[in-house]
Amino acid sequence: MEGEKINRRKVIISNSIIPWFIGLSDDLMFFIAINSLFFTVTKGLSAAQISFLGTISGLVYLIMQMPALKIIQKIGTVKAVRLRNNNVID
Repeated sequence: MEGEKINRRKVIISNSIIPWFIGLSDDLMFFIAINSLFFTVTKGLSAAQISFLGTISGLVYLIMQMPALKIIQKIGTVKAVRLRNNNVID
């Protein structure tokens, strides 16, 4: 009985901490800061070049969104998820 209470308490604590970890790892502000540091320090790019890369990636995302959606609808959502998971593992 006591062990069950301890396990329940650990689960409650884990459930309260997980959103913080997700927020730090998936947060757009965190990503932009690390991305900017990587490009300036490692690659030696200027702020204008980093902004240009961000603009290009946004435009490519907008342009490729509709064809990707049509491909996913054609092959099915389950197969698209499986295809994505296989690419990440390889």
